[in-house]
Amino acid sequence: MAKMYFPDYTNCILNLMGSLARGLGGKTGYNPLLILTSNEIKKAKNVVLIILDGLGYEYLMNYGKNSELVSHLRGKITSIFPAVTSSCIFNRNFCTRTWDDWMAYFP
Repeated sequence: MAKMYFPDYTNCILNLMGSLARGLGGKTGYNPLLILTSNEIKKAKNVVLIILDGLGYEYLMNYGKNSELVSHLRGKITSIFPAVTSSCIFNRNFCTRTWDDWMAYFP
């Protein structure tokens, strides 16, 4: 059976958005990542965010050990629940939304 991972809301993709937002002069309710501070973002000449939806840390460690991506990896962060890209991009987690805001299908 596959190992179950739970979100770490102190080290997750929302904290990545916190680092980016603060570093680019925006406001957010989420703390920045410890492995990527907002000061590092402020100092950058260019900031590019590439989202590879579905590419997880474990997959990368198993199948991309010698890849360019791994050579620049700073650490592991978790996703959020529910793990949908729009939650991360728009800086929202499930706890700050109402159930009606999410599309859910229950057969």
